[in-house]
Amino acid sequence: MISQNKIQIEIKRIRIRSILDRFTLEMLKILHQQLQQKHLNGDAFVQQLYQVLRREPFKSQLLFRDFNAASDETSDYHALLYISEILILYRLKPANNLMGKPGNMLRLLEILLQQVHPQDTWSQARIERSPTAAANTPSPAAPPSLATQLQQQKLAQLRTKLAQLRTKLAPNYSAIACNQREKYGPLQLHIGNDAIAEIPEELSLYEVISLLPLPLADGFVQQELIQLALVRVLGALNTRYMLLRACGLHPEPWLHRDTPSIQQLKELRNLRKSVMNEAAQQGIAQDEKLYRTVFDQLKGDHKKLAGYESYQELRESEVGQRLITSPTFFTDPSILADLEEGEEMPWFATSADHVEESAAEMRNDPLRERHEKIAELIRAYPELFDTNPVMRYFFERSLGEGIPLDGSGLVPSILDEPEFRQRIANDSRYASLTNRADLAKKIYADAKRIIAKGQRT
Repeated sequence: MISQNKIQIEIKRIRIRSILDRFTLEMLKILHQQLQQKHLNGDAFVQQLYQVLRREPFKSQLLFRDFNAASDETSDYHALLYISEILILYRLKPANNLMGKPGNMLRLLEILLQQVHPQDTWSQARIERSPTAAANTPSPAAPPSLATQLQQQKLAQLRTKLAQLRTKLAPNYSAIACNQREKYGPLQLHIGNDAIAEIPEELSLYEVISLLPLPLADGFVQQELIQLALVRVLGALNTRYMLLRACGLHPEPWLHRDTPSIQQLKELRNLRKSVMNEAAQQGIAQDEKLYRTVFDQLKGDHKKLAGYESYQELRESEVGQRLITSPTFFTDPSILADLEEGEEMPWFATSADHVEESAAEMRNDPLRERHEKIAELIRAYPELFDTNPVMRYFFERSLGEGIPLDGSGLVPSILDEPEFRQRIANDSRYASLTNRADLAKKIYADAKRIIAKGQRT
């Protein structure tokens, strides 16, 4: 038995292993509070989710896993982004292998409708395909179980909501949803022998919750089927989101695109992780040479890797430019490796891609915010840089402006800039390191120590 702020939720078959499992518990608690009232309080629902996402471990392991938080303001932004894009707006597409059967989201709707009070009627609710659309008006000869005024009112309200949603959503159904509706017939809600109304092909989690005639039966969150259905829905909703995170890509511009595909994102994630591991093991920078080498190794004899025939094709793509030249590309690999354990990177290592700006603003000036953050760090902790001009230059040019430390001849490098070379020559800590790899390793190590000191201060 797990206590959730005075709500005792008995976990059935959920194994609490991942951050999504823990988030499912929090969601069950919120649903228990919201769906046993007569009316859904949408503002309160969002506020409760917001408070959960601003707490640890959800802040670091769900919102900021694989890239870093910038500030409380940025945390607010990403919490609201997650609620809006994942829990309110994101509609799951049907899977081809289901052969027209309802998917996870519609299965959750069906199970929750079976918990509508009184259950002697609603327990018979089911969603299935039918060759013809259901009528939107009550049957003239309604069965006795539907005859009460309250039940008729609930059914009428549900029919109205479903009709409004279908009108709103139908023009924007995905191609696969349209194909399945044409091939297998529309989805219909049945209660007993009655066909109540047609169900939209694609729904978001919030739309499912908003459709429910309230209140639900006491203790509905204890139902094993509801717990499992919610786990599957949250897992499906987060698949693309978490893969984008794992690739170091900001979710907002990529979440609702069809490309990169899920399979491409998985392969890009494996590429990024392999580069990080290789850099950490060898104590070298995550530079273009390493990305090219690892790409060729993973591709092997296959025609493509992540949809790209060559490293150069990946490098020139929009995804490749974000993946390879993200701030993680210039940061000590051991810091990035910490993210695999859900640890939050220090605020001043944050990229401009991860602050609250519109996509248009970021395209116009993608480095401005990053530069400002590094400048703010140097002003806040002058003692960390006044005695080390090499580090000041590295933070300002490489971390702040996105110029790689060592481009290995492929891209401009600050190691080739005369001012940086002069600072190195004048500092006994670096002057004796004539090998570029050894010098880069030393600079990364010193930068990591400064970051650690800044985090403790």
